[in-house]
Amino acid sequence: MESINSKNEKTSIWQPLKIRNFRLLFIGEGISLLGDQFYLVALPWLTLQLTGSPLDLGGVLTAVAVPRAILMLLGGALSDRFSPKLVMIVTNILRGGLTAILALLVVFKN
Repeated sequence: MESINSKNEKTSIWQPLKIRNFRLLFIGEGISLLGDQFYLVALPWLTLQLTGSPLDLGGVLTAVAVPRAILMLLGGALSDRFSPKLVMIVTNILRGGLTAILALLVVFKN
């Protein structure tokens, strides 16, 4: 797919992927997004497997959604004040750590 810029030059939509740092960011965030989608399926499934209660499932989904909505606003303000790259790295590390803690809690639940 090609587009025409203001100078009537043809540029490819894949042009940004020629930049190494952008390519690494794109691949890394793509993998992270894929993991997030698995998490959005796995957490409700795990809740139903452990409790069998739709009420507990609703509580867990609420406990995930409310902080996420609030922290999105905070994340936007933080990325305006600090380096967006630093904010992205720190939040991804924290998210990975919390997911690892959840996995350990599930594995060693007894």
